[in-house]
Amino acid sequence: MQHPTPTASQALAPTIQTPALGAPWPDLPESVYAGVMRGEDGQPDYHLVVLPKATQDARRRPWGEYGKHLEGCTHRRDGLLNTQALAAAGSDLAAKALAVGHYIASQGEAHLIAANVHDLMPSGWYWTSTQYSPRSAWAQDFESGFSYIGSKDHEFRAVAVRRFVLQS
Repeated sequence: MQHPTPTASQALAPTIQTPALGAPWPDLPESVYAGVMRGEDGQPDYHLVVLPKATQDARRRPWGEYGKHLEGCTHRRDGLLNTQALAAAGSDLAAKALAVGHYIASQGEAHLIAANVHDLMPSGWYWTSTQYSPRSAWAQDFESGFSYIGSKDHEFRAVAVRRFVLQS
């Protein structure tokens, strides 16, 4: 599987002191550091940074076309690849996220956020970028910690994140 060249927001993390969980990432004041995520398919591990304000400000939308399977959107850990596939399939939400250097968290990334910084996230259900079937995709509630397979025609916000690859 070919992985895209990282953008500035996915680039190698500069040599910095890693912030405490829940603290802002350096030079990204409206962010929350959620922890280290294992890379998928041999990709490097990375720091996951969630953007609660961007997540809260996002408009509620359906995940995608109900009944249509989208290729490349089933990664459980790689939300960047899912988001790029969603944007290529015409998702306005995914395209807007990528345009500002964000992407939509995958199911696994949402689990990491729920485990480490759930109390700093806005309440409610949020789409992840991970498709479950032609009719459903994974959603996450940070208040309860529950994951849910939601009908793609439900309207939720999406979880905005960035990643910074760990230096080896």
